[in-house]
Amino acid sequence: MNGIWYSLSNSTIDVNAVDSLKDGDACRRDAALMAQLGINTIYVMAIDPKENHDDCFSIFNSVGIYVVVALRKDGIFDLSYEDFTQSYTTEFLNGMFDVVDAVKDYENLLGFDLGVLPLIAGFISPEEKNLSYADGEKLYRAFIGDTREYIAHNALG
Repeated sequence: MNGIWYSLSNSTIDVNAVDSLKDGDACRRDAALMAQLGINTIYVMAIDPKENHDDCFSIFNSVGIYVVVALRKDGIFDLSYEDFTQSYTTEFLNGMFDVVDAVKDYENLLGFDLGVLPLIAGFISPEEKNLSYADGEKLYRAFIGDTREYIAHNALG
């Protein structure tokens, strides 16, 4: 597997990611270059479920490139523990499930990244609200379980 993080943003610190798979022209340009470089997998941080992604998925599929889609609230990486605990709501989950529904039928969808809490140990510390790692892990496991159940019932065909 030879992959890259595919983002139309020009910043590595842009936490408000742009949906990289909504611009067919950009995908066509980039897919050709990626194919020449031997890239066969791209990681996309943000998907707007209201946008149409047919062109980009088709273009990448035509050159043998698979897509991994991150399930993150608005494509944002830097959640705090408080943001996560307060955002783990039906609305939050429905937003993630909308992303699943938007891309589930593309044949070159490789999978989803459920890593919404990559820094869980860093923001669940004794200094912050006396919360344990175990409590944060319960939230993370709930997110994984809810997402896995949704995919099993709604996205596998």
